[in-house]
Amino acid sequence: MEWLKIFGSEEEARAKIKENIPQLVIAENKRICLALHEGAFYAVQDSCTHSGESLSKGKVNYLGEIICPWHNYRFQLSTGTACDSSCRDLVTYPIRSDQSGFFIEYENSEEILSEYKTIATQHSAEFGAGCVDVQYCTGTVFDRRKNLAGTDEPSGWPSGQITKHP
Repeated sequence: MEWLKIFGSEEEARAKIKENIPQLVIAENKRICLALHEGAFYAVQDSCTHSGESLSKGKVNYLGEIICPWHNYRFQLSTGTACDSSCRDLVTYPIRSDQSGFFIEYENSEEILSEYKTIATQHSAEFGAGCVDVQYCTGTVFDRRKNLAGTDEPSGWPSGQITKHP
């Protein structure tokens, strides 16, 4: 995990991020949706797990949920949890602010690749060789195939956007 400096200070962050208006942050080629709700900052993946639309184009409601602008899917900013359980939860990113700046913590690509390779090996052993094909690209884009049990995601499969990418 690495901490990436987004703003020089929390005051600068508060001046640029308006209450309940999500803002897109591109950090190390990763799209992150940053929001301020009731005085607290939250960072989640920018891509809706239902349709892939940018959540930074959406809005934050009074319950602290970010709402996708396409189909109104809702996710808790604090946990990333999908409010109606019909799609995967969002990836959340810890935020830290101190005298040296305002930071978002994220996993770099090599750490993500290592984690997914380990999970693919575990699932191949559990569901049979070749049932999970993980192809590394950039960020968190991977190939997903049905396992032998006929479900899309074996137990323990990480959340986030999982799609085929050559």
